[in-house]
Amino acid sequence: MAWPQTQYKFRVFRMMTKIWNDEVLTNEVVDDLKAAFTYLLREYHKDMLQHIRDKTVLKDNTPMEVVFKKFFQALVDISINEKSVHFINCSSAEFAKPYGAFEAILLEESSRFVKSALEVGYKARNLKLVHSAFEGYSVTVRSFLTHRTQKLFEKIKTEIVIKFVRFLIANRVAQFAVFDPAKLDGKWNPTFEVVMSKVFGSQDSVFVKYFLKEVIRNKFDKKQFMRYWTLMMNTD
Repeated sequence: MAWPQTQYKFRVFRMMTKIWNDEVLTNEVVDDLKAAFTYLLREYHKDMLQHIRDKTVLKDNTPMEVVFKKFFQALVDISINEKSVHFINCSSAEFAKPYGAFEAILLEESSRFVKSALEVGYKARNLKLVHSAFEGYSVTVRSFLTHRTQKLFEKIKTEIVIKFVRFLIANRVAQFAVFDPAKLDGKWNPTFEVVMSKVFGSQDSVFVKYFLKEVIRNKFDKKQFMRYWTLMMNTD
């Protein structure tokens, strides 16, 4: 029985990618690219933090965002092969070393930014601006990252935000425990009802679920604590 003849195809792109990764992307070149990428990312974050802290007009970062997009597109191009390209939009996609190295930098720096933004917004009593900043940041990240990295970023961001929400609720619980509920009637007005319905309207949100757990655990009056939270939002 004759063995089937196998035709081996010469893949120019695969060969060029292999040469690029092994010969051109030396440790020195990669280190220089990492340093430049980290610097640009920190400058981008620095501008957003200043915007939250001082309520300044956010600069137009479109040119920098375009650079990030093109840079990551290039990273993906040299980090895939003829097999992995078919799974590029999967959350479990596998990429070669170049992409993974820069993905790690972005996730680390983004994690640091999210923590700093919450801290700055809390100190500046401007958490509403933090929320809008996070929404804009997520849109920007989705514009140039692969699905895998987007999923990792959102997971990290969600974990940090949940910890912060627990910190806020713990503070409110301690304050409400010594607060005179009778004072609520004098400060309350109908416009607060609209705000309160928006804040506590989603029963599926992590915030509302944790909030209700604390109400039950501390045996608070649910309505009173919701009103107290709404009033105190002006101090955040």
